[in-house]
Amino acid sequence: MKNEANYGGFSSATGSLKQGAELHKRFGSTYRDPTFFGLSIKTKDTENIHAVFGYRSREWGVGPFRLAAMAPFCGEGLLTTDGAVWEHSRALLKPAFHKESISDLSAFEVLFGQILARVPRDGSTIDLQPLLMSLFVDTSATFLLGEPLGVLGNSRAPGATLDGIRFQRHFMLSLRAVGMRLRMGFLRFRVPEKESVTHWRLVHNFIDFFADRAIKRASEEQSIASKSLIDALAKQSNDQKVIRTQTIQAMMGAADTTPLLISNAVFLLSRNPKVFADLRSEVANITSKPMTLEDTKQSSLLRNIIRESLRLYPIFPTLARVALVDTVLPRGGGSEGNSPIFAPTGTRVLSNFFSLHRDESVFGPNAESFDPSRWNRISPGPFEYMAFGAGQRACLGRQKAIAEASIALIRIAQNFTRIESRDDQLWCGEQRMVCMNVNGHEAGHGAFSPSDTLNNTVGWILHSFMLTPYFSWRSTHRRHHIYANNMAEDHNYVPPQREEYANTLGVDISRVEELTEDAPIVTLLRIVLQQAIGFPWYLLTNITASDTSLPGKKSSVLLGNSHIAPYGSLFRPDEAHVIILSDIGLALMIGILHLVTHRIGLGMVALLYVQPYIWLNHWIVAITYLHHTHPDLPKYEEDSWTFLKGATSTVDREFGFIGKHIFHSIIEFHVIHHLFPKIPFYHAEEATKAIIPLLGHEYHSDKKRAFLGGLWESFTKCQWVEPDESRSQAKKGMLWYKGGPSPPPEYSMRLKGISKLFRINAWMNMSTSAAKNVQ
Repeated sequence: MKNEANYGGFSSATGSLKQGAELHKRFGSTYRDPTFFGLSIKTKDTENIHAVFGYRSREWGVGPFRLAAMAPFCGEGLLTTDGAVWEHSRALLKPAFHKESISDLSAFEVLFGQILARVPRDGSTIDLQPLLMSLFVDTSATFLLGEPLGVLGNSRAPGATLDGIRFQRHFMLSLRAVGMRLRMGFLRFRVPEKESVTHWRLVHNFIDFFADRAIKRASEEQSIASKSLIDALAKQSNDQKVIRTQTIQAMMGAADTTPLLISNAVFLLSRNPKVFADLRSEVANITSKPMTLEDTKQSSLLRNIIRESLRLYPIFPTLARVALVDTVLPRGGGSEGNSPIFAPTGTRVLSNFFSLHRDESVFGPNAESFDPSRWNRISPGPFEYMAFGAGQRACLGRQKAIAEASIALIRIAQNFTRIESRDDQLWCGEQRMVCMNVNGHEAGHGAFSPSDTLNNTVGWILHSFMLTPYFSWRSTHRRHHIYANNMAEDHNYVPPQREEYANTLGVDISRVEELTEDAPIVTLLRIVLQQAIGFPWYLLTNITASDTSLPGKKSSVLLGNSHIAPYGSLFRPDEAHVIILSDIGLALMIGILHLVTHRIGLGMVALLYVQPYIWLNHWIVAITYLHHTHPDLPKYEEDSWTFLKGATSTVDREFGFIGKHIFHSIIEFHVIHHLFPKIPFYHAEEATKAIIPLLGHEYHSDKKRAFLGGLWESFTKCQWVEPDESRSQAKKGMLWYKGGPSPPPEYSMRLKGISKLFRINAWMNMSTSAAKNVQ
């Protein structure tokens, strides 16, 4: 059980953990990180960690940032308070974790036996994560409430308001809501509470049933030993709310701890068969059924495997504390970093244990590698190895978690001759708040949350961070969805028709078919230009839209056709106030970048922000371009267009690993997004499978062509459009792509307004000179 958790899936993701470690390498063990919300200090220095979690721990706490966000669900207790309230909560819970209370491991072994019974013995693949999460619900319920909840097939508690599976669902959704409130900080009031309160109330009623039963049992059976944590609490208090609060907080602390420890250890053993073989030999003689606490301590190799797993992938990769009073950190100041740092009240310190556990001066060489034998040579101090925290707030249930994980690993080693990982991925820490760039887009479509206020708040913050004017983008992107593939009204990748295309290249209209493709080097340069600056170019000039799609008259003023002009041609007058709000977001982000540049230097900002920003632009342009540009996709003249025709004239692409694991399959399932924009991305695959039989040949996909091949094909074969009667599906008003030089992402843009900023006509004419020679 962990007392210090990142609730609602706020465990640090792999990328941010590794980035944090890299920042410590660059800036030292302790460095300041100023924010709009006060001073933040990042540290992995053992002296500072010792001060914050040890001898100065009373000066540091969690209440200022946890209590208001979490109290509506779990009240005041061990996880949300400091000082006297925290001490009282700890005193209530501690007896349940005494050695005599956790030494009976028979219930856990029975439940884990049910997990093993579901694992196939024929070598077929199985995902252990769902089973281990079910294990958490039943094992924690057995310890906390006195009986399992039936998730693994046991009987339901008579009289309980929910069965185990429904309770698990409402409990995890409650954690998600709490996590959103924590993430939003002082803006938590923007998180809609209606649905959250429903989940909280169901969880409260469920726990209250067990609390009332325990209170009654305590009054009638004073001499009977406590069967569970809730029984132990009922002997100390008959207040239903107090018992509920402490039980829920204990369950929150238990969420994931043992399952994650088992999962990480199994992952490491699956990649290190020699260690697993040695473990099998060492635990072969542990035959007790059920195992005792002493049995779990017999194998020194098992003990080292668990230590090494917790070292590489700590349950708490980072922990935050806030200064409750003016105080100091012993190191990090001065030119050498050895002087104290003054930390005024409100200073937040983030301790990075992921980085701490990779200190080669403590853990020896190859600290990134899995090597259980290193524990035969090292003996780190309590603030050098923080597997379960340290000091007064160290995890109460650490011995219980280690004992249960030991049983699981012993039984796995005794039941299976080998285990193997069926994928080649590196370890990936889960971040349950879905990925930023997807969430911002979901918010703009209203798919992130039922609350428009939350959608717009999250969308504005995330888009501003990426230097994208949120409300401006939302307005034009909405029109793109309404008028997709309408040649007169669409805003995305509207190609020229024959006459416009010929005029742009300066060739006779009758000789367009005689044009050949650009030289490969010219095509490559155009691709690079589009991918690098296409999106900001679009934001500044609306370059991919039809001229007739503008709500107002096309502007001749500098940036008058841009996404940052509140009274420009792109927006209705009643939208001006939100366009201004979008511009404020951009100004704030530019200001942040300016301040950060002064702090860490332009080179570091270029590395940490500008380079990822260019990559972000690349993916935005590449994905949208390939979704809407394909030789087999028609465009429609205004009189022939309908919403359904336009929405189905997009194509699902296949981006392999990147599409599935980085972009959460938004590339593979785009047609459904145009048909039903409010479907969240995580339901897109399911919905697509449902509509394909209904759409028939109107559904378009290209899952065989690789990303680069598809990009090259679109650039060389999709330059302009005209009717094509040779097509079997051709109908009146349908226009089809034709090949030739000059890819549409430049010529359909026609330098709208951008020539007022950059005189690049000469550069562009360079690649059209060959085309003019055919006249």
